[in-house]
Amino acid sequence: RRQLALLGNAGKDAAAPANLNALVQNTGWEFQVSSTNIKNSHFEWTSSFNISIPRNKLLAFPNIAQTTYANNLVVGKSLYIKMTLPYAGINENIGLYEFYDKKNTAVADPSIPGDLQPAAVLQKEYYGGLNNTFRLYGFELTIFFQFVRQTGYNYFYGGNLLTAPGMFGNQPTYVLNRWKKPKDTAPVQKFSQDYGDAYSAYSNASLFGSNMIVDASFIRLRNVYLSYQMPTSFIEKIHLKNCKIYLQGQNLFTITNYPGLDPEVQLLTALPILRVVTAGIQVTF
Repeated sequence: RRQLALLGNAGKDAAAPANLNALVQNTGWEFQVSSTNIKNSHFEWTSSFNISIPRNKLLAFPNIAQTTYANNLVVGKSLYIKMTLPYAGINENIGLYEFYDKKNTAVADPSIPGDLQPAAVLQKEYYGGLNNTFRLYGFELTIFFQFVRQTGYNYFYGGNLLTAPGMFGNQPTYVLNRWKKPKDTAPVQKFSQDYGDAYSAYSNASLFGSNMIVDASFIRLRNVYLSYQMPTSFIEKIHLKNCKIYLQGQNLFTITNYPGLDPEVQLLTALPILRVVTAGIQVTF
């Protein structure tokens, strides 16, 4: 257990980091297993597996209701809890997003922060990796998979869908399937240059709507490394101490149901994790 480091007033005209009277509990489990699966004079196969399961909870925060932290922290919940407006769908008659208020009524104009409710924890539920290394004569092949179980933000988060027709800004093709006329069923509300109800509903969805939170879990082939160590007899002939040829690939493919560009970055305005392939010769004289 430790105190929660949050911002507090350090003087009349200044703000500085300070420990407030809050108590946080951080716990977790970490496991790692390594094995030599096959080993003989010509071939060797080794494996290693690790997994981490982090947990976090705000145990106490006296008088939290009288602070601004009451809008995004809940005693007894994780620090990474997201306070949201529970998504109720699109009103088929007016084409606007609706959200459930505290009375469980679907409304297009919920009260903020009054109707905010704790939803998914935006934290890794667990993560880890699996590494396999194969050696045969002078060849070595290493394959590393990374896996992450988590929730994250989709297209809606941060105003990605706030660009109205006629304004500067790109949209994902996802918005083509939007509400256009009464009785339509669609995942995206109507597009309008009206800065009244339509803009307000977009803003609610992108900043507070639970429909911006999705499963962002993934399995990624993070690294593949293939090398060939030149035979000693050849190295001695050319008067070298060592000579190795290698080929390496990073982030070669990802398995995920995440609807955005990248489940790790989770932003439309940032580059996804890049796929990189390199090759080279390592020589020691």
